Amino acid sequence: MAKKKVQKRKKNYFKIGSFKITKKLAIFLFCVLVSIVGFMFFRTSDYWPWPSQDEVDQRLINVIDACIYNEGSRACTNLQKRYNMTFEYCYALSDIPEIGVAMPIYGVTKKNTFIPSSINYEPAHRGSSHDYPVSSYEYDKLSDEIKRATSSGYTAQIGVKGDSKYPYYGCTGSLDKARDQKGTNLIENPETIALFGLSKIPQYSMTYDPHGEYGCTLHHASINNLWMQIPNISVIRDEVNNLSRVYPYCNMQTDIDNFIANLNTKLSNYANDYSTQLFYQKYDEWSIREGTGCTWYDTKFSNQLCGAASDGESAGSDVMLKDFITDMSKYLHTNYFTSKIVVTD
Repeated sequence: MAKKKVQKRKKNYFKIGSFKITKKLAIFLFCVLVSIVGFMFFRTSDYWPWPSQDEVDQRLINVIDACIYNEGSRACTNLQKRYNMTFEYCYALSDIPEIGVAMPIYGVTKKNTFIPSSINYEPAHRGSSHDYPVSSYEYDKLSDEIKRATSSGYTAQIGVKGDSKYPYYGCTGSLDKARDQKGTNLIENPETIALFGLSKIPQYSMTYDPHGEYGCTLHHASINNLWMQIPNISVIRDEVNNLSRVYPYCNMQTDIDNFIANLNTKLSNYANDYSTQLFYQKYDEWSIREGTGCTWYDTKFSNQLCGAASDGESAGSDVMLKDFITDMSKYLHTNYFTSKIVVTD
């Protein structure tokens, strides 16, 4: 009987040399160890639902690296699903579109939980939201995130609160579509100040009078203050100023006409480019200020400052195109999204 009790006690223990431990305790410690290892593995895996900001940043970069030039790949698709993120090609509001220049395209990754706020300047700097009436045209041209937050009628809740401003525009799912964007021509009947100024496309011309003193006369384009804020407008003006040096004789009419036609086409293409128009539409959205107004070309623009129509002195500070891109550049990289420039040209 005593022998059976000893055997039973032995079955209840694990013995390693002189060390003994009960089987219950051993099983408990084993389960604890497996749980700890499993937790550590889960914590460091992509499926951990509460990643640190450093981990989120790395995930954003991983998606960009997998998707740039390979947006249709399985790796890109799987990472977006795993991390609950979205990848797209966009232009940045921190870059003023330049004439005859292919603007940089950015690969942008953002969290699907990201809720963009209005890009309007006022609530961000005053710390409050403002409701005020806008025209039906202005309402139609407001970005989708603002429309979704509008109240009844055409009252735009410009102070829409979100995680951050989204300083990108013209976003598409493929690189080819980003370069060849189509949409309604926004400068056919513009009712906001920058798009209105953009619609006044500068055009040069030459008249010929073989019996006159000079033989030909160059008629300079009327370049308004919006166009004067385009970074490389001086290049166009320099080309015109060099016209007499390149073609010194009025009898070179065919060459001169071709030169001027090419310049005018470049200016027209700029104004009629849809992605360029989207940039100025966003600038108009940003420049809305409650209770203000501007008159330009005898046209009244309610609730907008005169920055698009200003020479930089009469409109005051924080309203020009350069102020707009400076404001937007603050938001290029946040806790919710990041980007890399895609080298396309």
